[in-house]
Formats: sequence, C-alpha cells, structure tokens
Amino acid sequence: MLAPEFWGEGHGTEASWLLTTYAFEERRIHRMEAVAVDENTDSCRIWEKLGFCQGGHLKEAAYHQGRYMDLLIYAVLEEEWQG
Repeated sequence: MLAPEFWGEGHGTEASWLLTTYAFEERRIHRMEAVAVDENTDSCRIWEKLGFCQGGHLKEAAYHQGRYMDLLIYAVLEEEWQG
C-alpha cells in the first residue's frame, strides 16, 4: 500500500516490478500472484501493465468500512515474465 500523497508517481509500479523480478530471478519462484480490490483500477492497471493476467474474481471476498468488496486475482508464470 502507498500513502495517497505518493499515488500516481510510479512508485507502485516500480515496487511491484522490483518484487516480481526478485522473486523470479533470485528466489526462483515459479508463479507470482497479486490481489487487488476490483474498484482500485490503478492497482489493477499496475499488474496488467507488468504482464500479470487476471485469473480469478472473488465476489464479496473482503469486508472493509462497512461493505463487502470483490477481489481480483492476478498471476504471472516465471516463463511469461519479461522482467
């Protein structure tokens, strides 16, 4: 999570790219997953921009601030990662 004052500056994309690159190149992970609230289009866009594909939609899977929200599952395999 990023504090709102840092939104829109590319920090989320850079951190996500660094973490995914580290997982595949240094830790030899086979598959990476990310979860985003479906209403958070900026977060979803980060994962899609990095090459993750949406692989699941969990209806009303999270409860936050008095309401249920859907979660989207994104994933990428090591051999799909472009780094």
